[in-house]
Amino acid sequence: MVLGGGIKMESFFGHIFTGFTVTLAATAMTWTLLTKWHRSRFDPNSPPFLCTIRCFPWRRPWEAYLVAMAALLIVLQSTVKGMGEHWWFFKMENAEHTCILAGFIIVALTVICTEHKFHLPPHSDHAALILALVARWLFLADHWHDAPPGVMLMHRLQKNVVAAGILALVIEIFTKSQVSSGLFRSYCLFLQGTWLCQLGYAIYSPWENDWDLASDQHLPVITVVFIAHLFFGFLITMGLNCLVIKLQEVEYRRKSYILDALKVQSEKVPLINGENQVIKKDFMSLAVVLGLCFFLIAYRALVALKVLQ
Repeated sequence: MVLGGGIKMESFFGHIFTGFTVTLAATAMTWTLLTKWHRSRFDPNSPPFLCTIRCFPWRRPWEAYLVAMAALLIVLQSTVKGMGEHWWFFKMENAEHTCILAGFIIVALTVICTEHKFHLPPHSDHAALILALVARWLFLADHWHDAPPGVMLMHRLQKNVVAAGILALVIEIFTKSQVSSGLFRSYCLFLQGTWLCQLGYAIYSPWENDWDLASDQHLPVITVVFIAHLFFGFLITMGLNCLVIKLQEVEYRRKSYILDALKVQSEKVPLINGENQVIKKDFMSLAVVLGLCFFLIAYRALVALKVLQ
């Protein structure tokens, strides 16, 4: 399948591009969830925390617009390149990836409709993402069944991560007020992205590497690398949490300082009505004097012009 610009999905750069995009989206989701949660903790006047699948807390879902347009262009291109003369796919991998991308187009459209206050059923955005991941899981369930054992194991692990993401979304629907469920979903998506990059490097790497995917003795190495990805995703989540805490503490202190300053200023209102009224009268007197001076200067200038004429 061609992703655009000559990048094929069944290639090193295709896997790296897709995996890197998913990883960035999952990181943005994690950042948004942690920011909303810590803000609700620090500021009692903030709205209550609810999980969201949005990547950015913008007023408009610009990321959903971008996903919908990019996925639609890729679907159209892969459909045209994968169909024959009788409107039948002669490249079934194009048809399979088109179905997966169509699922994410539905997710983007659902998010757009939700943010624009269309009356959709509750949790429609989560249900759409579950549908897209189910399509992805079905694609992996019957994928590479005749491949070497190492390739089969890597895709089996990817399938398990997708299944974990589906489970996380189901849990999140019933516990949207708990940040842990949203972080679990973002963590599963992050793991999908990093492992997809690992797949591209192990299977389609243009450079020589030590991955012997045809050997059964190499299977424990694949398992160890996958566990390293598990730990890496967890450490990234905890690191983002520490960073967001520091940023929210700074923001809360700044807001508290401004509120305290306004409170002190409001307590000094009697001074404005007392001593500061004298300053106000002096300022008005000075303005009147300056106005008269300006009038006299303008009058003398006009008189001088008449004399010169």
